[in-house]
Amino acid sequence: MPPTEIAPQCDNPPEVPPGFKVIRPEGPFGAVAGPFYFRAAGEGRFRYGFLPRPEHTNPVGMVHGGALYTFADQIMGRMLYSLDRRMNVTVSLTVEYLAATKPGEWVDGEVEVVRMTRSLAFLRCLLRVRDEPICAVGGVFKFLRTEWQGRP
Repeated sequence: MPPTEIAPQCDNPPEVPPGFKVIRPEGPFGAVAGPFYFRAAGEGRFRYGFLPRPEHTNPVGMVHGGALYTFADQIMGRMLYSLDRRMNVTVSLTVEYLAATKPGEWVDGEVEVVRMTRSLAFLRCLLRVRDEPICAVGGVFKFLRTEWQGRP
């Protein structure tokens, strides 16, 4: 789904930087995993954001690695679709957790396409808090042969 499809307009929490819009979630899981945000960053590029809430934490009160993994997976697939307009699925993700973060701290995400073939795409994603890297992700995505039969 292209990141330009957004949820109904509502006011962002004050912690969300100006210019970011909510990405409309896909399905029940997407609704509980986020909300995730995006803004254009020039010439087909986007910046992504995530404002973790208390329900995104692990038992020690830090943002759960699974929440960061999910954010990276979602924005990598969305960015790829925005470039290529073919539905895609995750084949694999390799995650390196570099630092911890707390709920309420803005997580900034940037995605880069490393290589694309006819059927696969290889991407990198870096998540940061206050410009400090907290999570590096490498992903392989497969393009689907058929059109997605989801929401028009």
